[in-house]
Amino acid sequence: MPNVFISWSGPKSHIIANTLHTWLPVVLQSIRPFISSEDLKKGGRWQADLTEELAKDSFGILCLTPSNLLAPWILFEAGALSKSVGDAQVAPFLVGVKPSELPAPLTQFNAVTAEMGDFKRLLRDINARVGNDAVPVERIEKSVDGLWPKIEQELKAGIEDITKAPAAKGSAGSLETFDAILQELLVLNRNQSKLLSKPEELLPSPYLARALAEGRGFPDRDHKVWDDLLECSSQMRDFSHEHPELVDLVPTVERLRMTTDYLRDRLRLGRRRRLWSPPERGPIEGRTKPNSPDDGDENE
Repeated sequence: MPNVFISWSGPKSHIIANTLHTWLPVVLQSIRPFISSEDLKKGGRWQADLTEELAKDSFGILCLTPSNLLAPWILFEAGALSKSVGDAQVAPFLVGVKPSELPAPLTQFNAVTAEMGDFKRLLRDINARVGNDAVPVERIEKSVDGLWPKIEQELKAGIEDITKAPAAKGSAGSLETFDAILQELLVLNRNQSKLLSKPEELLPSPYLARALAEGRGFPDRDHKVWDDLLECSSQMRDFSHEHPELVDLVPTVERLRMTTDYLRDRLRLGRRRRLWSPPERGPIEGRTKPNSPDDGDENE
């Protein structure tokens, strides 16, 4: 059963964590969410138990509010989760926080806002790591559509009251529009920076190799054409060894061998299976190298 570690720090963040702890398994029944306030053994060695839980979890969620962005406990658990499950499987869950407000240690993760669309994306990301017990995506969508009013109401209890200076009259709409554009540009910039620093995370090597091969009409390494080519090369070598009298065939067979050896190494084909068995043939008799015009007839 996959584990989901929910990190929190502060009373409002704890409300958010409890909300996720309650509703995540309602949609994804095969996961086991962990929250320290509920799942640590009472009277046990909490630090050792927490460290053990951080090491074995398969997904991590950081419940972030404006007051705990630099909380030592959040940063400690974020670092431990990143080492245990990888950056791609840690999601900051933002309530009352904009992506642009994340501090540098947390910008390496893909943040999720407390909105229905992002909440669905979070569930899909967790579900993708469940394996055989994964829930159909359509069921996730319908479940969140029906449950979201209750989930949203509980998440709103985790919003912190922050005093802001009143905006000038007539400027509120334009400021909100500008802020939304700024947030989108910031997210795009961070994704581009991540792509440049770690392109293999967004474009895995096997996918990139397949895409490049398809783009130039070149078969990928799993295509059966390579099996046929290597099979024919092997049979040609066997045939030339069995019939040394066909000396004119030797250079051609050698060139074919060199070509297939190069392709095997370049594409890492390895030892390929035999796709078909050649038909049985009788011995070839009386076939010798044909005489050249200058040789003449030995009987003359």
